[in-house]
Amino acid sequence: MSEETELLRLILREPETGLEEAMRRYAPFVKAAAGRVLPGAPQEVEECMADTFIALWNNAGTLLDRQIPPKAWLAVTARNKALNRLRVLRRQNALPLDETFAAGLDEAGPLAEDPAVTLREIYCDGLYLRLALTLEDTDGSLAGYDQVTTEQRVLENPDELADASLLIDGEYAGAPFTAPLFQRVDETTFAAELIYPLRKPIAGTHEASVTLFTLGVGGSWGENGYTQYDLPGGDRTLTFSFTADSSANRSWTGPVEQNGYTLEAIVATPGETCVMLRLPEGAEPPSVLVEAGGTPLEMARGQRMEDGVWRYDFDAAPAGAVEWTVTATDKNNGDATLARFAVEIAQETSQDF
Repeated sequence: MSEETELLRLILREPETGLEEAMRRYAPFVKAAAGRVLPGAPQEVEECMADTFIALWNNAGTLLDRQIPPKAWLAVTARNKALNRLRVLRRQNALPLDETFAAGLDEAGPLAEDPAVTLREIYCDGLYLRLALTLEDTDGSLAGYDQVTTEQRVLENPDELADASLLIDGEYAGAPFTAPLFQRVDETTFAAELIYPLRKPIAGTHEASVTLFTLGVGGSWGENGYTQYDLPGGDRTLTFSFTADSSANRSWTGPVEQNGYTLEAIVATPGETCVMLRLPEGAEPPSVLVEAGGTPLEMARGQRMEDGVWRYDFDAAPAGAVEWTVTATDKNNGDATLARFAVEIAQETSQDF
């Protein structure tokens, strides 16, 4: 058993004794790594050192399981924390932007080798666009981290696009259901999935792009706003082309009106079902229940309004379901029925919406 493995086991077994031993061995090394980024700021260096060893305590089990050398991990973590601290201080104008601190950044160099983000898979059924992304940690600088996120940025200009916004043929086409989140899948690879509900059904081939805000680890909200340990590379824009394949979709197109509520369309794809409902003016969005062939569908993604029509996303319907019912209920009045629609969707697939 190596000395580093034994140290990690000691931290897990007797945290206080283990951390004392880790600091005895590595404190000068960690201090030097942080000091190169924060020259002439001993108090900030000491805080980074403390944070680094606390992080070692919290991640000792992960390092042991993955056989990651703690000394290398401490070097990366100390530099990350110091770089992040320097950026926070500069935003607060607590440190002068002088040559001394600029030299510190230069000496520290990049946080890690610029991790490559690759678009592995693209699938569009005409209603949803799915992107599978991978991020490669080629130099081991992300050892000890299980997630990589994107910067949570406060947008002050209404014309600014949010994180991971999708452009199709140069026009804004929406945001993903959830923010980008890369999860570790093996020693060197992280993976993320982005699912976009398209603002309107599409067909054919299109050019598209997605811009991811700066990637980082250890992100959190605090008194100074959102902070994370940035990875190099800044914002990343992925450009690609795709062809919408709606050949397996089935759809029904209205409109049909009842009590002021208008069912505009139902689109059943192999993965999800979309219901589009127009409400009476001033009405609050109702709860919507959908049955396909007698089978209730579970709501998958909630609801949102697009171009004056409320869109409800549900799980996939049973294959070949012909008889459909869509019921709008008043969630503030004991789920009283507001409107109920019964329609049929032919078993034949349709490529048109």
